Amino acid sequence: MKWILLFALVCISASCINKPYHGIKIGNHLTDEDNYNKNQALCKLIGETFNGNIAGLSSLVSFQCGGGAGCYDLGSVIDQVIYKMGENKFASLAEQLSKGEQNELYALIDAGLEYGYRLDDRLYNKRIELQFPILSKI
Repeated sequence: MKWILLFALVCISASCINKPYHGIKIGNHLTDEDNYNKNQALCKLIGETFNGNIAGLSSLVSFQCGGGAGCYDLGSVIDQVIYKMGENKFASLAEQLSKGEQNELYALIDAGLEYGYRLDDRLYNKRIELQFPILSKI
């Protein structure tokens, strides 16, 4: 029994969830209801997006966030990725998304800005047009 508990603790501590991943805080509404594999998939998509992989960004935008607060958390993750990558680099990826994916991305960014994790006052109650002017035009 104690070996099973030890194994579970090792798996949890190896996860990117509940600690920053690439400096990105991942909200618990997005992760608490999911299993270890889905949480690891989320971390992989964040990493792929940082590496400029359009498929990674496409999958991140369509990641099953569970609705409500989980989607606000996903929007917050995307907002933080934009800040870390830089808006210009992120926008060059976003331009490659389909129109539907761009619309979903816009909605997630907007939700993240309004309700998501705050890196600092730059994220407090801002509109996407003011916060990310390049992305708001895509």
